[in-house]
Amino acid sequence: MKVLVLGAARSGIAVTKLLLKEGHTVVLNDSQSIVPQLHFEDPKLTLIEGSHPESLWDENFDLLIKNPGIPHTLPFLKGFTDKNIPIINEIEYASSLVDYKYGAVTGTNGKTTTTAILGELLKSLNPHNGAYGNIGIALSDLVLDYPNEKLSVAVEIAAFQLLGTFKFHPTVSVIMNLTPDHLDVFKDTDEYYRAKTLVYQNQSGEDWFLRNIDDENVVQYTKACPCKAVDFSVEKETDLCLKDKVIWLYDIKLFDLKDLKLVGLHKVQNAMVAAAMA
Repeated sequence: MKVLVLGAARSGIAVTKLLLKEGHTVVLNDSQSIVPQLHFEDPKLTLIEGSHPESLWDENFDLLIKNPGIPHTLPFLKGFTDKNIPIINEIEYASSLVDYKYGAVTGTNGKTTTTAILGELLKSLNPHNGAYGNIGIALSDLVLDYPNEKLSVAVEIAAFQLLGTFKFHPTVSVIMNLTPDHLDVFKDTDEYYRAKTLVYQNQSGEDWFLRNIDDENVVQYTKACPCKAVDFSVEKETDLCLKDKVIWLYDIKLFDLKDLKLVGLHKVQNAMVAAAMA
């Protein structure tokens, strides 16, 4: 397989290494210079830096893996979509190679903290578990090191990444909240909110989605959720909630509020979601 990796940030470098390990031919392209210390030699690797040359349109790529920082509206991408070349992201490719379980966290705010807490909880089960994705560590790095283990992974996944995930299948997912953002790339809030709901597009009736009923936008946009919905709130009594200074998931006591060292109701929400996902 011949693959174009667009964007040589951390995830681009990691997925390039993973592709080469799998025996594929890779062209790594970035509009900026590729940091010298990240250069590595491989007979199946070509580095193209400083621009996105349209001559790449004429090469016979089987797949394009795009860094989420590169907008899906970039005109350069049209040369590939016109040829029906699949455009995915690093998480989509890395997750296809392993038998991991995923807790996927998205939303406008709070997703990094929630993912970090979930990652730490999962590490208590296996030190190789952890937090990956948009939080700053590429999933490909984990797959490179532990391709054969059955790990449980917290994945922060942004709207831009969700546009490039077509088979990524979390066991449990959450949209923390929905407020207008990235409207320089998305045409309106509706397109942005619908992109967030892609987090559960591949989930089934055996999986879970945590639904924030304190957020009217989340409630409105997740009515077609295909998996088991667990409603959560820090304001109302529901499936997952704060009651009498204790966090409850149905009749399971998750933790006492006095044991939480994070300050603020939004941090309580982050912790309760992470604990329930774990």
